[in-house]
Amino acid sequence: MAAPRFQRPTSKITTYGWSISPHKDHGKYADAVAELGQFTGIGAALTAATGGAAQAIGFGSSKGRLQRGFDADVLVVDGDLSAGLAALPDVRQVVVRGRAHDHHPMG
Repeated sequence: MAAPRFQRPTSKITTYGWSISPHKDHGKYADAVAELGQFTGIGAALTAATGGAAQAIGFGSSKGRLQRGFDADVLVVDGDLSAGLAALPDVRQVVVRGRAHDHHPMG
């Protein structure tokens, strides 16, 4: 759940056309998204991790959204992300350009 005192400033940032993208120098990307979600809320954190990240690295015209004409890239997790981001690291399958691949954790 987002901390209310942080929701207002982050909504102003996006209102003025700035984007937010999770970043972490070390650790897992899922952890960075979960941390961001504490401040922005679940939806904004997932948007930043998908469309925002794709836009930040120059792939915003083909990745980051489930939309006709975009690559069908999907991360399937074991849990309901609308209820919280705890399931984000529990990847079950990766779909790249519409082709499903089983996920084999490293390490």
